[in-house]
Amino acid sequence: MDRKYEVVLETIFDNRHGIKIPHNRIHKILKDHRLASNDTNKQRRREWVKYERKHSMSLWHTDWYLIEEDDRWNDKWLIAYLDDASRFIVGYGVFDEATTENAISVLERSINRYGKPPELLTDHGSQFYANFGQIKSVGISKFQQFLVDRKINHILGRVQHSQTNGKIERFYEIFQSKVEHFSSIEEVVTWFSTKRPRMSLN
Repeated sequence: MDRKYEVVLETIFDNRHGIKIPHNRIHKILKDHRLASNDTNKQRRREWVKYERKHSMSLWHTDWYLIEEDDRWNDKWLIAYLDDASRFIVGYGVFDEATTENAISVLERSINRYGKPPELLTDHGSQFYANFGQIKSVGISKFQQFLVDRKINHILGRVQHSQTNGKIERFYEIFQSKVEHFSSIEEVVTWFSTKRPRMSLN
């Protein structure tokens, strides 16, 4: 029997007779009487795996974020570099435009201060990654060349899958919700990096 009919039976039992029997239970009963079988097309749900490096300075995340709804920095672009294991913001900058040059300048400052990570994760944004037209004409983007020159492995997140770079996205979400309570962006970053409790970390 098709699984959709088990859902129909569940609804009939509930609406007509006031008896609540989950469709999974109905399926088991039907299976016991050989009136249903396992759906071979139904894939087993994958277990969720937390993506996290064991040690600080193993991987940094970055992305651009447009600050909105704050008169002090409205429509300014914020870029931050976040350490995967510790969630520490190793560098940030605020600019009028989200450009490759600005992304490189903040990254260079961060490396000079803390050292370079072996890997850096970004999305496919044009500031970080050459599109097909650029690849044909110049090979790789300026940002990618900067990483190559410093022997930093560039990891690209999956297209239309923001969870890959979720830690930096989470920082921006918290930033936008808290910025009004601070007098400067530096204060927000310091609070996030050194004072905010993190239940996900030991």
